[in-house]
Amino acid sequence: MINYAKKAFSFALLFMMATALSAAVKFSIGDVNIVAGEKQTVTVNMENDEVVGSIQFYLTLPEGLTADLATVKVTDRLPGYQVLTKKMEDGRIRFAALAPGLDGVPAGKGGIITFEAEAADNLAANTEIAFSGVKATDTKGAAETSAAEDGDVIKVEENFVLTSSVETVLLQGEDTYEIEILLDNKAFLWGLQGDLTLPAGVTLVDEKITATDRLSSFSFKTNKIDAQHYNFVAASFVSSDPAVVHINGTSGSILKFTVKGSAAVVNQSEIKLNNITSIKAGPTMVNLNSLTITVNTIDNAADVYKKLSDEIAALQKQLDDTKTQLNTEAPGVDITEDVKAIQDQIDALKANLEEAHSAQELNQESKLDEEAVKKVTDAIADMVNKVKVAVGIGAVKAAAAAGEIYTVAGQRVAAPVKGVNIINGKKVILK
Repeated sequence: MINYAKKAFSFALLFMMATALSAAVKFSIGDVNIVAGEKQTVTVNMENDEVVGSIQFYLTLPEGLTADLATVKVTDRLPGYQVLTKKMEDGRIRFAALAPGLDGVPAGKGGIITFEAEAADNLAANTEIAFSGVKATDTKGAAETSAAEDGDVIKVEENFVLTSSVETVLLQGEDTYEIEILLDNKAFLWGLQGDLTLPAGVTLVDEKITATDRLSSFSFKTNKIDAQHYNFVAASFVSSDPAVVHINGTSGSILKFTVKGSAAVVNQSEIKLNNITSIKAGPTMVNLNSLTITVNTIDNAADVYKKLSDEIAALQKQLDDTKTQLNTEAPGVDITEDVKAIQDQIDALKANLEEAHSAQELNQESKLDEEAVKKVTDAIADMVNKVKVAVGIGAVKAAAAAGEIYTVAGQRVAAPVKGVNIINGKKVILK
């Protein structure tokens, strides 16, 4: 059995007696993204030009981050090494990795020691895990020059959100459309699985969902259940160490797939991704949000444009008819200013619709902007009201010129009164 106390003493003595060599050893800690109340793996990395024997360093953790020293492990770079840890009075943690023999650690770079750290609510954002007292020897105990880079601790809010590159797709005939699925995961996640459901008439091109570089650490597979149902799995067979295998980065595209339409597609049908799960530190299962993508077979923008164009044309006809009516029934009544104001607004409405449609044609989805639609619709309603007013004004002026205005009691009057009037045999209400 190894006498670790004796070995630790010999290890310290070697450092005191050693003379510096030219070979450089560089230690570093990668950034740690961590959520309050959870644990995260911290990895100490080492880059060495020549063989390294024993290692010692101190780490100072920021307030609110606590190391679980029972979880300290060595990676495959330190086969057979034992790590001794001690919490010092000043709060620092000493790590001593003792070489089991003369082979040492070959030149190279990568993680050497890992441990779990837990974040409390009082952990400040963007603090540091700091190195001090960094030392390394060769296999004979001679000291090697060494340096270290501290690691940032990034406190993040727990937030795992899936989004799609599009909310709607237009599939006319056998059109195809590529869809991307994006993941915003403020903390690390490991692995991914979920289901894809396609509506009738829509197929998955090549029967394949593709993983992006963010899932490069995983083995990814698409499983076909039937023509409309698939599931996908991103699993690791490389390592069980979450510090090594996790979804790369914290935002961006993770999946891509292409769908194809047909004559059987129903307008407003839906592509669905659901039952999507992953794993976060703990380990704890994470249920991610579902996604629904609407499939359109009709160019809604063209439909809306035609509908609104027809309404504007009808409005123009109504105004033209009003002018004809006034010229016929009341040739002496001049409402030129009223008609001009209405015509100007109709012309502006036409220009607004054309501008919105032309701009939208540049968009692949060819979807008319909702604000433009609302603006046009509101303007049409306003125009209709104005035309009705103009028609009413014309009728009143024409009737007044003919002297054919009566009250409901049958009394003839020279001008319309408030309430119900009978003008040219028609009931007109003035408020």
